Amino acid sequence: MTGGEALAGIFRSDGKTHEWYVRHGDPTPMGGTYADFAAPSLNNAGQVAFFADVSIGSTLTSGWFAGSPDDWRKAIAFYDVVDGGQVIGLAYSRNPLTPLNDSGRLLLWATLRTTGGDRERLLISEPDGSLSIAARQGDATPFGGQIGNIHPWPSLNNDGQGTVSAATPGAPGVFNAYVTFQPCLP
Repeated sequence: MTGGEALAGIFRSDGKTHEWYVRHGDPTPMGGTYADFAAPSLNNAGQVAFFADVSIGSTLTSGWFAGSPDDWRKAIAFYDVVDGGQVIGLAYSRNPLTPLNDSGRLLLWATLRTTGGDRERLLISEPDGSLSIAARQGDATPFGGQIGNIHPWPSLNNDGQGTVSAATPGAPGVFNAYVTFQPCLP
């Protein structure tokens, strides 16, 4: 590979050429530098989303990032304030689940600490960096009951339709179900 060595990072390869996307020690859009990486997801537009540990001075935190070289955005990080709560839990999807669609929208799971207790959310990180709520723990389901615990491995297709497995307490005859939702398309 060209471009030297790195302790960790993400590169794209077509089998013949290899291109570094991001490396350990590169600056992040939230400040500090990348320390470690997990769960890269590549879309058909050449963008990638990934979970990363971030070193900010003597502090280590983590977050989700998306984009392409020289155009990264922070999607969400620990301790961000979202939907009336502070992010205390993040997770990442693995293949074959695809949280990043071809338009650059990223579907994320998070636990928020709120005054009413810890609550789970599915969030959409838009290409412009804004966040929207796709689903909340406690929302009604289309088949009765409500969304309970949300499994932290969502998938988002190119039509903007997302799928996640969630507990559905109160739904007649159903306790766990795949919940499909259609967030607002840009």
